[in-house]
Amino acid sequence: MFAEYATALRRSLIAIDLAVVGGSFLVAYFLRDHVGAGELRPLGHYAWLLVAALVIWSACLRAFGFYRSARYRGRIEILAQLAKAHALGALVLLSVLFIARRWEISRLLTQLFLAVSFVALAAEKLALLTVLRRLRARGRNFRRALIVGGVDRATRYLELLREHPYWGIRAIGVADDGGSEDRSEVAGCPIVGRIKDLPEIITVRPTDEVIFTIGPREFPAVEEYLDLCQEMGVTSRVVLDVPHRAWTTQQVDWVDGIGILSLEPVHRSPTALAVKRAIDIVGGIAGLVLFGLAALRYAPRIRRESWGPILFRQVRVGRNGRLFTLYKLRTMHVDAEARRAELQTENEMQGHVFKLREDPRVTPTGRHLRAYHLDELPQFWNVLRGDMSLVGTRPPTVEEVECYRPHHRRRLSMKPGVTGLWQLAGNGSVRDFEEIVRLDCQYIDSWSVWLDVSILARTVVKVLRRTGW
Repeated sequence: MFAEYATALRRSLIAIDLAVVGGSFLVAYFLRDHVGAGELRPLGHYAWLLVAALVIWSACLRAFGFYRSARYRGRIEILAQLAKAHALGALVLLSVLFIARRWEISRLLTQLFLAVSFVALAAEKLALLTVLRRLRARGRNFRRALIVGGVDRATRYLELLREHPYWGIRAIGVADDGGSEDRSEVAGCPIVGRIKDLPEIITVRPTDEVIFTIGPREFPAVEEYLDLCQEMGVTSRVVLDVPHRAWTTQQVDWVDGIGILSLEPVHRSPTALAVKRAIDIVGGIAGLVLFGLAALRYAPRIRRESWGPILFRQVRVGRNGRLFTLYKLRTMHVDAEARRAELQTENEMQGHVFKLREDPRVTPTGRHLRAYHLDELPQFWNVLRGDMSLVGTRPPTVEEVECYRPHHRRRLSMKPGVTGLWQLAGNGSVRDFEEIVRLDCQYIDSWSVWLDVSILARTVVKVLRRTGW
């Protein structure tokens, strides 16, 4: 009976979507007929286009899961998935028009259809979600669920159900892991047995789904019961209590029948990262032009004050521990690294960073280059190569990373940058390495293309004010 109901509901949703898409096409046609320039062909001429749109949108909505249960979906998630399905549908439809060489199809008509259909489908999905949520909150369209797991995790999930009555999940009991012999209920829900009693419980009590509230280590113990639920034709769900932080993005992917749970500590939008890389390429090219001009002017001075190479090369640690050679215009004497040990007691930084405002190893020209950050210009080659980004975290040395504690390594989860929040805060005002880590992690957690643009603009102002050392 339940399967028949689900099938009828799915067919109804498909019919409603087709009606909305078809109605949107008609609205777009009449809008084009009234506001567009030029005479529009009879509606019958576009019948094939309407049929194509119905087929395309039905397939795209199905592909993005709109005909599966949406009890746990929120409004934002629905709109995001609809935008993806709509974008795919638009791409396929425009491709069909191009391949068919139907140049007579009004472009304004197509654009109006895409706009109207998205608004109409969004309104339909949100209205349907609201109606179903209200019905479920009033005790309609609910599913009977058996909760399986330890007391603590089962309690948290039961509280979650009470906070979201519109999910339409009614807990019929708890099958615990055997650690609560002295209890008869969990958060007001009766304990109806142990995990080993699951077959008998499902047989005796009408059960639509079994919800396993477990931790990663408990998964092997319930694996046979997950298989049992499938054998008995009962839906099973796994609520994994996986350790994660507030900034972690969680995602589940299925590859050849294997579920892969990913915990991403860094926001990695492919589109935003592609834009960031494009900015890096443009900025890297422009920076190398400036480096060429600076080298022509300052290379003779560098050589004259301290004989040796123009460029300073040092191995640094990049994203996730990758090593690369960082380049700078040399601002110190060639024996600077050898003399660092004797100056260690004068280090003005706390932690795994070494800096001196009045560093005796710096040459006169080097001080001028540092004041205007001109010594950083060769790093644009690192940016162009992809070792670094224009904006990112501070690139540490190998010696520094060897002393890191686990939480310090999180700053390596993005590419290092020529500039960043720590550089903007001021080398002189931020002396504690832990504060540097905090600023780097703040950048990682709040990263966006607009943040990068803002940091780049503020960096230009900082350079013009000569606040480097």
